Amino acid sequence: KIFPQLMLTRDTVNGMNNSLELTRLQETVVIPNMSHVHITSSTIYGSCMAELNMAIECLDAQDYNTMLTMITSLLPHDVEDILLCKFGCGLAYYKLSKLSPAMGYFNDYMELAQANHKTADVSLAHVYLGDIASMGNDYITTADHYLKAIKNYGTNNTGGMFKLPMPTVSSLYAKQAAALRQASHMAKAVDAFRNAVTTAEWGKDKLSSRNSLGNLLQSLGDHAGALEEHKLCIELCEDLKDYVSLGWTHGNMGNAYIGLHEKDKALYHLKKSLDLVLAYEPTPAAICRAYNNLGTAYQALNELDHAEENYRLAQTQAVYGNDRTGEGRAFGNLGNLFLLRKNYYKAVECYSEVLQLTKERSIVSTVHHNKGCAYYEWAEMKRSSPIPDLTLSAQELYNLAIGDLRETIRLHEELYQSAKGSSKGLNLSVSLTESNSRTFHRLQDCLVSLKQSEEALVVAESSRARSLGEVLLHKSKHTGPNLNYPLTLNAIKQIVASQECPIVYLSYTGARLLLWLLVPNNTKCIYHEAVQVDKLEQEKFDGKSFDHYVCHNVSRAAGDAQLELFGDSNNSKMSLAVLYEIVAQPIIKMLTAANIRSETKQLVIIPDSYTCLIPFAALHQDLDKTFGDMFCVHIMPSLLALGVLGSRMHQTILVEPSNACVVGNPNIPIFEHNGEEWNLGRLPHATKEAEWISCALKTSPILDQRATKNAVLSRMMSANVIHIATHGSAVSGFLAFADVNTSFRGSPADTKDVLLFPNEVEKLTINPALVVLSSCDSARGTIRAEGIMGMGRAFFLAGAQSILTTLWKVPDESAGVLMQFFYQYLVDGVSTTQALQMS
Repeated sequence: KIFPQLMLTRDTVNGMNNSLELTRLQETVVIPNMSHVHITSSTIYGSCMAELNMAIECLDAQDYNTMLTMITSLLPHDVEDILLCKFGCGLAYYKLSKLSPAMGYFNDYMELAQANHKTADVSLAHVYLGDIASMGNDYITTADHYLKAIKNYGTNNTGGMFKLPMPTVSSLYAKQAAALRQASHMAKAVDAFRNAVTTAEWGKDKLSSRNSLGNLLQSLGDHAGALEEHKLCIELCEDLKDYVSLGWTHGNMGNAYIGLHEKDKALYHLKKSLDLVLAYEPTPAAICRAYNNLGTAYQALNELDHAEENYRLAQTQAVYGNDRTGEGRAFGNLGNLFLLRKNYYKAVECYSEVLQLTKERSIVSTVHHNKGCAYYEWAEMKRSSPIPDLTLSAQELYNLAIGDLRETIRLHEELYQSAKGSSKGLNLSVSLTESNSRTFHRLQDCLVSLKQSEEALVVAESSRARSLGEVLLHKSKHTGPNLNYPLTLNAIKQIVASQECPIVYLSYTGARLLLWLLVPNNTKCIYHEAVQVDKLEQEKFDGKSFDHYVCHNVSRAAGDAQLELFGDSNNSKMSLAVLYEIVAQPIIKMLTAANIRSETKQLVIIPDSYTCLIPFAALHQDLDKTFGDMFCVHIMPSLLALGVLGSRMHQTILVEPSNACVVGNPNIPIFEHNGEEWNLGRLPHATKEAEWISCALKTSPILDQRATKNAVLSRMMSANVIHIATHGSAVSGFLAFADVNTSFRGSPADTKDVLLFPNEVEKLTINPALVVLSSCDSARGTIRAEGIMGMGRAFFLAGAQSILTTLWKVPDESAGVLMQFFYQYLVDGVSTTQALQMS
C-alpha cells in the first residue's frame, strides 16, 4: 500500500534514474528515407568525409538537428559511406528522442551491414535497437537484441567514426540481464549477470556486474548468495581503491544480512557504509541518502525509533545542503513510518511537507497516493472504533482520501493522454495503468465505504483494459452510443441498455472483491455486492491473499495437472467450492434481487487481473450442477470493449468454404529461443481435429509441413473463422508453426520463421467472427492491471470478435473430441457461447 520514497542501494537508485528515462514520452514522427541518395562514380569521397566531420562536431556540441540536416544532405560514395549516413541519421534521431525514425534507420543500417558481412556494424545496430526496445518497455526484445550484439561482437565499426566507444561484452551481458530481470525471467537474468562477471576484462565492469548480481539474488530471497557476491565486491573495491563504491557495497551487505536476520552484522555494515560516505563522499546529498538507507534498514527490522532518528538526521543534512529533494524524501520516509505506527495525523503532516518541497510529477503523484492511503486507513480506524472523538469524522476522512487519490489519477490521466500519441503509446499506456492500479483500487474502497457504488464502478472501468478498449474503438466502425473515454456513468448505462443479457463486473481491490450486476431494460440498472476478502484469508484461503489463492491453489494447480475438476481430490473440490461461495453466490444473489429468471442462460462476465484466472464455468457447490450448467458464460475485457463489439458476440456464425483458416499439427522444427533449443514434438490428434473441423466447415486444412507461419498469416487475413491447433507457450507467449526451410537447415530454425508472437498478431488488421486457439495455456500470459497480456488479447487488438482460449494445458485427444461437438453445434446455427456449453 505504501510507495517507498527512497531505495536501499545504489544499484536501485540508478535503476530509478533509468526508469525515468524509460518512461520519457516520445512524439510520433514520419520516418524520412534516403531515397534521394545516389551512388555515383563522380561523388568525391573526401567532400563526403568533410561534411561528415562537421556532423560529428555537431554531435559533440549536442546540436542534433543540424547534425541530421548535414547527414541527410550527403551523397555517399560507397557502402561504407551509406553505413555512416544510416547510422548517423539513426543516432541523431535517437539523441532527439525520436525513437520511431531512429529504429527505422538502425534497422536499415543493420540490414546493409548483414548483406555486406560487416558483423561489427551488425553488433552496434543491435546495441541501439536494444536500447530503443528498452525505452518502450519491450524487455524480451531488448534482451534478444543485446544477445545478438554479443554474438556479432566487434569493435571496428561505424561508431568509431562518431567517437563512440563500443560497449564491452561484459556490459552487454549486464544490459541483457537487466532487461531479463525487468521481464521477470529471473533465472536467465542471473545467468546473464554471471556471464557479465566472467567476461569482464576491467575491474569496474566486474564490480558493477557483481553488485547487480548480488542485488538480484537478494530480491529473489537468496540472501546468502547475495552476500557472497557482495563480499567479492568488497575485495574488488579495495583492489581498485574505489572507496565510494566500497561504501555502497557495505550498504548492500547490510541489506543482505537483514534478509538473513543477522541484525548485528547488518547494522555493522550499514554503519560502515555511512562512515565511508562521510569519509569519501561527504556531500550533504550523499550523507542524506546514507542516513535514509540506514533508517529504512531499522524500519525493516521494526526498530521504528532508530529509523526515525536516522530519518531526522537525513532531514538535517538535506536542510544544511539546501537539498530540497533529499528533504522531501526524508519527510516521505517519516510519513511512511508514521503510517506503520498508525499515527495517521502525523503521516498526513509529513506527506503535506513533501508536497511543499517538490513539484516533481512522479514524487507528487506518489505522495498524493500515500496521503490518500493514510486518510483511508484513518477513516477505517475511525469507523471501527467505538470511542467518539472531536477530530474529523470517518466520512470527512474518506472524502479527503478521495481528493488525494483523484489527484494522483488526474496526473496519471495527463501522462496517459500524452502517451497515446507517442510511438510507444500502447506499451506505455499499459505501464502507466499498471503503476497506478493501487490508486484506482483504494479509491474504489473509499467510494464503496461511502455507499457510492456506481461511482466506484466508473473508477474501476477507467483503468480496465483501457488501452485495448481504445484500440478496438479506433479500429471498429462503431455505430452505437457515443463512447468518449474514460466512460461516464451515463455512457455505461447506455452500453448496458444496448445489450441482450446481464453483465457481471468484478474488481479485486486487495481488501474487497467488488461485484456489480448490470441489467438491461431494468428500472434499477446497477446492483452491487462487496465481499471483504482480506478478512477471510485464514478461514477460506489457507492464510493466503485472495489473488494468491486464485493464482496458486486453482490456476497454477490446474496448469500443473494437480487440480481434478471432476475427480476425487478433496483439495480440488474445496478450492472450487470456496470460489463458488465467494464469487458465484453473490452473483446469484444479485440476479435474484433483479428478478432475473433462471431461464436466462446468457451471462457476460468482465473480470480483472487475477480474477481472469477463475474457471467460472467449473465453480460448483456439488458436481451435480456447476455455474457453467446454469449459464453460458462469455468473458469480456471491459465495458468499453463490450460497447464496441455490441451484440455481435452472441451471433451465429455463417461459414463459407473460402473464408475459414483451419490449422493442425504443424511440423515444428527444432528452434532456438532466448538462447535455448526447443523441440516441441508432434500433436497427432491435432491433425484429426483439423481434418474433422475442415470437413464440417467444407474447407481444406493447413497441416504438417504446409502449416508455415507465412501460409497461416496469409489465410488468416480473409478468414471469418480461424482455428489453430498447435503448440503454444504461455510463459514465452508464442504459437509455433512449420518452417518452409526445414529440409535445408543443418541448425536450429530462427524464431522469426516459426514463432508467432502477440506483438505480431496485434499489428494485423483482421475481422474474424471467431478465433479458436486450441493450444495449451492460450488464455494465459502476464497478469497486469490491464488484464492478461497474452495471445488472446493480441487477437482482440487485431480485430477478432470472439476468441476461445484455454486456461491451462489441454490433452491432445480430448481437445479434439470437444472441438468436434463445438463445430457441429456452430454449423447447426447455435451461438458460440451456447455451443461451448452444450459441448
